[in-house]
Formats: sequence, C-alpha cells, structure tokens
Amino acid sequence: MVIKRSGRSGDEAYGVQFLFKYRGKVYTDIFTVSMYSMTRKQWRDKGYEDSPSIVLYGGNGRLFAYYTPEEPPDEFFDNKSKDGFNKKYSKQLNLLRRMINDDVPKIAKTFKPANYKPRKIVKAR
Repeated sequence: MVIKRSGRSGDEAYGVQFLFKYRGKVYTDIFTVSMYSMTRKQWRDKGYEDSPSIVLYGGNGRLFAYYTPEEPPDEFFDNKSKDGFNKKYSKQLNLLRRMINDDVPKIAKTFKPANYKPRKIVKAR
C-alpha cells in the first residue's frame, strides 16, 4: 500500500489516498479519506449525503469522510473474456476486492481524528 496526500480540491480541504500496490506496480486507490471544513448540516445542504462518501467523523467545524473506487482499473477488464475481466490480473483483482469490501470498513471503524476527545456520558438520575 502506498499513501499519497492531496491538497485542496473543491470543498475538500485535505485528502489522503491509500493506493493499491502489487509487486512494485501501483494500480489504483483502495480508499481516500478527505477532510472538509464544514458541519454535517452543510454536508447535507450541499448534497453530499447522496454521494458515495461515507462520513467518519463530524465535529468542531470539520468533517471527515471516505470513499472507495467504484470500478477496478481499466486494465483489469477484457471485453473478449467470458466474465469481462483479464485473467492476467485475477490475483490483483481478488486482492483489491477483498481490501475494499472487507478491510476498508474495518479500518474505517477505527478512525479517530487527532486530539479527539469523546464526550463524557452523564447518567441521568
């Protein structure tokens, strides 16, 4: 896995891409975590609620979300093949699918921004 940082793009203030690397070749991103300078209400108002991005955390005027690629890289496809995929890349495709479908959701559950302080839970009497 390779990590690549990106600068400001649209509403995104900062982004970090986790790239899929197999035997020395980088193919695509596995997932991207983005930080936005906005509240959850602004997120909804701008229509992001319907986007493929999944909110990880929102607070203090910052919102963190992640998304995964919707399609494998073009080189993994083969229109002449029965299943539509190039057999040459079957190992890479299976690894990529497992990472995106199994590993990324587990990683996302562990996300906590720096200086994160959970709210104190006060029991009502």
